[in-house]
Amino acid sequence: MASKGTLDLSGKVAFITGGASGIGAALASKLVSAG
Repeated sequence: MASKGTLDLSGKVAFITGGASGIGAALASKLVSAG
């Protein structure tokens, strides 16, 4: 996933619905790898 900049989510909580498959799973994976 290419991006032009980074978004600082330090101290934030992400609530992802549909995290078992598709876009939700991809988003969850990216957030986990970002810390």
